[in-house]
Amino acid sequence: NIVHAIRSNELAVATIYCERLRQSFAHLYSWLEDGEELEQLQAFQDRLEKSREMRQLAFDTARLKEAKFELGPESEGWSLVSGKSWPYSVEYRHADGSNLHYMRIKGNVTAPLYYCVAGIDDVQSYQKLVPLCSEARQLTRPNQWKGTSYLRVATPWPITHRDCVVQGLLVDELHLPGEDCCVTVVVNSMTEEEMEGLDIPATSDSSIVR
Repeated sequence: NIVHAIRSNELAVATIYCERLRQSFAHLYSWLEDGEELEQLQAFQDRLEKSREMRQLAFDTARLKEAKFELGPESEGWSLVSGKSWPYSVEYRHADGSNLHYMRIKGNVTAPLYYCVAGIDDVQSYQKLVPLCSEARQLTRPNQWKGTSYLRVATPWPITHRDCVVQGLLVDELHLPGEDCCVTVVVNSMTEEEMEGLDIPATSDSSIVR
């Protein structure tokens, strides 16, 4: 059930299954005496916790939790840039250890949910939709919930061109009650280690900054 929920990207369901499984382990530990059976149980739980599916669940859940926190009222330090005469509010916040800033935009879109998600998911149309985007292509798409994409932006002189590799995660939580009922799309850049094996254009020349 856990593996099926993870592969279906039902993170909330998978997390519940994992918590119940850990409770079952705790119950078994409470009545198992020291010996071979206890060692076997501990070894099995260790293998399970280190499995690819469980590590992926922990990683995706952390990404989702962070994104929801940054969009919520508990996140502090944001300064409003625009919002009085525009239908969306634009805010920024200083990023520790960097000269760059975080930016977030809030607002309501009067459109079906599918159209909102398609605006992010339609990578092939980025060159038409995103200003200065000179190249955009999808690198991987293991399922309908996840994918990695390559983007290049041809910035005007004297700024060198920029490119990046991002991974997207869509989480469907429309089955949850109240304000938790939503669809969340999380897009993050990737580390060099995570990009290993992907067909990414080389950036050996100094005209592109990754």
